[in-house]
Amino acid sequence: MSILKHLRHATFLLSALFLIFSNGLAQPPAPAEAPSREARIEKLKAEYAQAEKSNDGDALLRALVPLTEFLKGTPDWGVWQRRLVWREYHYGSQNRAIELGEEFVAKQDMPPMTYSRGVSELAWMYFDINRVREGIVTLAKAEAAFSALPSTILPAQRAALEASLIAARGYGFWRSGDLETSSSTLRRGLALAMQAAVETAGKASSSESNSEIYSRASGEMYRLAGLLLYALLREGKVAEAHAIAEEWLVRAKAGSLDRNQYAVWQRRLGSTLAAQRKFEEALAAVRAGFGEQQQMGAEDTSHNATIGYNLEIRALVGLQRWADADTTYKQYRDAARGDSVALQRASNAPLESIVAAKNGRVDDALRRIEGSIRSRTRLYGASHYLTRESRGIRGAVQLIGGAADSALRDYEELFTPEFDTK
Repeated sequence: MSILKHLRHATFLLSALFLIFSNGLAQPPAPAEAPSREARIEKLKAEYAQAEKSNDGDALLRALVPLTEFLKGTPDWGVWQRRLVWREYHYGSQNRAIELGEEFVAKQDMPPMTYSRGVSELAWMYFDINRVREGIVTLAKAEAAFSALPSTILPAQRAALEASLIAARGYGFWRSGDLETSSSTLRRGLALAMQAAVETAGKASSSESNSEIYSRASGEMYRLAGLLLYALLREGKVAEAHAIAEEWLVRAKAGSLDRNQYAVWQRRLGSTLAAQRKFEEALAAVRAGFGEQQQMGAEDTSHNATIGYNLEIRALVGLQRWADADTTYKQYRDAARGDSVALQRASNAPLESIVAAKNGRVDDALRRIEGSIRSRTRLYGASHYLTRESRGIRGAVQLIGGAADSALRDYEELFTPEFDTK
């Protein structure tokens, strides 16, 4: 017998002896059965509910991402995908949110109510990132779905959903430069949401459907009030805007709003304070609100970060803390580089130009603001308030650079620059 055969024979004998011997020993426990798909879905829904209760933005996304994957191809997918889009936009990646929203719009085989609400929210996002044409087209799809709603739905349910559509429509008017129509539209939407909330408030604990309607209507009230505040600031109605912020902060302090909503209204108060040139107070309010949202998991590529950073820089500019504004701007742009939408929104040419000029980079400032004028003229026309803003900033940059005659030409039309706020 060869050595190889001996080895094979020995191996066989040893294996046999081991099997015989091991029969008398305790067997290792069988591996635990993997959770079923249904069990995983329920676990993720529970994690989402807990994260929502604790206002944990990171945990919300950790639950929503796998949950929507599990639910693909089911009737529930649309409901959870809509939530994912909204949370991703405000806490995660704005670019990713737009991609997920477009995936949502492409799948029309879901209840008209779910579809209309999700599509109207995507339209709002398009307006928020200044993609106005796409916003208009998307809003039309949402309105078509709304018109197809069955007659059996509750009046309050219809009103809450219509308020969501009006929020997007009013924001679209604002972005298009029609500020008066924007504020009147938003007021109508706010009244509609308030009506739906009042109709369902007393029934919130007795009926699940009424509870859901009340929650949705309250959320739309909160959103529409914020949009109205910024529209009023654009119109120069600062006192009214400030009163709205104060009113909602009273609600927050009374416990009527959650942690995130309180943070948002602190930030919005900062906007109204900046409009009153109370820049120290504005900076404190903005930092408090944005800092709170960062603790809740808001990423630097999120909508919350875009607003927070822009308002902080605006307050620093108002305080003439030019070096601090420059440093904060660079940090913001660096943090946003991983997200194309966030980076685009970080590139606020009027704000960036004045900061660059005050930090000795006049040529760079002029290059940026000239590009802004060309872009805004092409998109909005020469008389749009955003185009006029850029021209006013160009005048300021020229004045900083010592070109008073050139600056005067931009100042011939009376204009008070106001930086972008969302």
